[in-house]
Amino acid sequence: MDNNLKDACKILIVEDHDSLRESICNWLTDLFPDIVAYQASTGERAIEVATDIKPDIILMDIGLPGINGIEAMKEIHSRDIPAKVVVLTILDGEGYREKALKSGAVEFIPKSEMNTELPSILFRLMNPKTSLS
Repeated sequence: MDNNLKDACKILIVEDHDSLRESICNWLTDLFPDIVAYQASTGERAIEVATDIKPDIILMDIGLPGINGIEAMKEIHSRDIPAKVVVLTILDGEGYREKALKSGAVEFIPKSEMNTELPSILFRLMNPKTSLS
């Protein structure tokens, strides 16, 4: 395996709307050329992929068919996968935010703020030493 690929930050994008998931994937790989992006469209698939690849970061929608994003996040964490989960959702009420953070999310971003908030949050999560100075 290529050393760069082995050291690359692995990001799992979990979103049930195919076009949005593809757009996020393309946008992030353009912004951060060193990442390797994986995709899942359901909570169940997110659990499978996360178990297989052990991602560094998961971008998780809440409103998914089948197992929702909160339950998928709980299951992923119960499998000792230390991924940092960033919730991206249109469900931006305080109750959702509180549930997501209590379930292990490190950030909660309404999709309406994704373009302005997500790049800096991902940079900070991928480069924790640079944000300490």
